[in-house]
Amino acid sequence: MRSIREEIVMEFVVLTKVVLTKEECASFFNSFHLQNFGQSVE
Repeated sequence: MRSIREEIVMEFVVLTKVVLTKEECASFFNSFHLQNFGQSVE
């Protein structure tokens, strides 16, 4: 039972990291896009 529980915890950690990475990439892309848009307007 312990091994199954550890596997579930590891999968949850991996999923959490993936979600955080996607949010970080999205926020970085949005800020990068806004900076480029501001430069193109100027």
